[in-house]
Amino acid sequence: MKGKIRDSIKSSFVEGLFASATIGMVETYIIPYALVLKAVPFQIGLLASLPNLLAALLQSQAEKLVGIFKSRKRFLRVAIFLQALSLFGVAGLSFFSPDLSLYGLILLVIFYMTFGGLAGSAWGSLICEYLPLGSRTSYFGWRNRVLGCVMMAFSLGTGIMLTWFKGSVLQGFIVCFSLAGMFRVISWYFIGKMHEPKSDWKPKVSEGSPSHQSVM
Repeated sequence: MKGKIRDSIKSSFVEGLFASATIGMVETYIIPYALVLKAVPFQIGLLASLPNLLAALLQSQAEKLVGIFKSRKRFLRVAIFLQALSLFGVAGLSFFSPDLSLYGLILLVIFYMTFGGLAGSAWGSLICEYLPLGSRTSYFGWRNRVLGCVMMAFSLGTGIMLTWFKGSVLQGFIVCFSLAGMFRVISWYFIGKMHEPKSDWKPKVSEGSPSHQSVM
């Protein structure tokens, strides 16, 4: 059992690296992408507020959803896979008309944020089962520092990459969101390598488990 726990912690950390890369490439550049798609202020306002609002409201349904899947790990994999699909969808929006692409962007970002929020409490509870109570603070502190650096590095790197597409910034965004979707698929793979201990646990948002920085 100890070997499974140790391997699960390693897999979770690698998953977090790719998840942080995804966040760095996506969440800073959603609004700039919308501007390139010719968004008007009203659409920018919807994009900036609606996904976060709905994700927060729907996070309370995590317990019911995990109950349907009867497994936190299974639920996590589904949520992360759907996040990846939403990112590939975002990358393809430029091939549609401006209005369709912009409202499609709002819808897909809602999916991306909502599935990330729903996965957060399930991931937090699962990783906390691997760690003794006394070591959680130091582990999460170290982990968050490393993943925060990865996130910032990929955010900066994405900005540099977009400058290479001076004459075709839209193509740069397509590459950016496609890569982010691929990173999310890799996260999905490593979540599958994590061990789920048998437990009667039911996820509750109010428990205050660490947010999934990939989600996480």
